[in-house]
Amino acid sequence: MSRIRRLKLRLELLQYIMSVAPECLPPGLDEKLWTYLVGASALGQSERDVGFEFYITHFSNCRGCFDPILEHAFRRHFPVLDPAYFSSHVLNFCKMSIDYLNRSTEVQRQPEMMEEDSLNVDGIEQLWRIILDANNEILASDASTYLVNFYLDSRAVLSKPPGVVEATHFKMVERCIAQLNSAALDITGSEVTDGSPMALDSVKDNTFQNNERVFQRSLDLLDQFIKGYKNRSEYNKGFQEQSQGSGLEMITGLPLTIRLRWHGFNYQSPVFRSTF
Repeated sequence: MSRIRRLKLRLELLQYIMSVAPECLPPGLDEKLWTYLVGASALGQSERDVGFEFYITHFSNCRGCFDPILEHAFRRHFPVLDPAYFSSHVLNFCKMSIDYLNRSTEVQRQPEMMEEDSLNVDGIEQLWRIILDANNEILASDASTYLVNFYLDSRAVLSKPPGVVEATHFKMVERCIAQLNSAALDITGSEVTDGSPMALDSVKDNTFQNNERVFQRSLDLLDQFIKGYKNRSEYNKGFQEQSQGSGLEMITGLPLTIRLRWHGFNYQSPVFRSTF
């Protein structure tokens, strides 16, 4: 029997005990489970996938009810999980965490919410971490797509007043621009005190590559969000109605391609292109 199969059988047994006799579970189980299933003590990325599947299944069994294991996993352990441990199933786990942490906000509307307030979504910060820090490019791209669709299409956003939706979208664009500025400044402002090739390579491999990743992914996310916003009729309804009412045909302009490159100490970045 394979190691993965043995792990799945043990977790199935644990799942059964959790459902029929939760009082038998020892204290501190949540931390041990997290560490050995998806944290530093997990045997590998395949085992971490099984671990994330365990939490997702447990979430489904809880049917949105309060659960101490999920509470600790979503609120305490996941926010400090090393990005090196982001396996392919971490995105589905992150989606479940957002659903769980915001389960009460679908029913409870805040009467004091003003028109200019933006929407705060519990757990969304972990989605940003996957986008910016994941080593897997496909995983980061899928997380970006989910984030864009969430802000443009989800009931959690669209059920809010128009001013709140607009402020929420503006806040996301502001964050992308801030990340672009910060990454570019960190790269161009880096100075190497030791001029040896080994020291230069070390700085480039760490600081430069990390900031390149943040810059490129923030740019891609901003590009994807703007295109998605323009392609959805609910966000362009007013402009379309105005154009139709005036008897003028809609005029589509030429695509705008932005090319960006920065220069640092003995370093020149690749050219990044984004078309709007």
